[in-house]
Amino acid sequence: MSSNSDTNIPHDIVQFLEKKKNVAIWGSKLPHWFQEQKTMFITFRLADSLPSEAIDNLRLDQLFNKSDNVVSDYRNKEHYRQALMRKIEKYLNNGHGKCILQRDNIRNIVIEALHYYDGTEYVLHAFVIMPNHVHLLLSPLGKLPVNTIIGQVKSYSGHKIKKLLNCKDNIWQSNMFDRIVRNGDDFEKIIKYIEENPKGLNKEQYTLYIRENI
Repeated sequence: MSSNSDTNIPHDIVQFLEKKKNVAIWGSKLPHWFQEQKTMFITFRLADSLPSEAIDNLRLDQLFNKSDNVVSDYRNKEHYRQALMRKIEKYLNNGHGKCILQRDNIRNIVIEALHYYDGTEYVLHAFVIMPNHVHLLLSPLGKLPVNTIIGQVKSYSGHKIKKLLNCKDNIWQSNMFDRIVRNGDDFEKIIKYIEENPKGLNKEQYTLYIRENI
């Protein structure tokens, strides 16, 4: 388990979804929702973390309707997103794939990448690195969409992991799941969820980070 940071977080760094403002949406399989500098809950996973039949089942669900750049039927879309994430999480927790993130030397690469952008591209509030996926809670600091920022994290860590393992296969699945945090209660629930996610695992199998004074 990593040590907590002693960096204080200015209160205005944590900003929540503004339902009356437009949200930029793009992507069809796992649409990304973006409002500038809004706090985000993000999940990304290893390339081999879902079996092919699980991916097929998720596609057949067709939980999302195609959307333009204007959010409509917010509650309905948010319900679908939550339902999809619960299904994905159930599959991930079954421990499919090689689960290379159980190895502390590989997790350390991911930790280095996450902290590298902390304070420049985002403020990192919490994360847990599980055997085959990563959950994190952060607040973007600039205008870059969060999938671009995490793409940098995945690219940097993926290159180093491939070098360590001497392999050419993709390390990370190309997409990710992200959700704008709705309010303070939602923020606290996500922190609790991250803390409880590795329940049942040995401490050697995961890394949990919670920033102090958030």
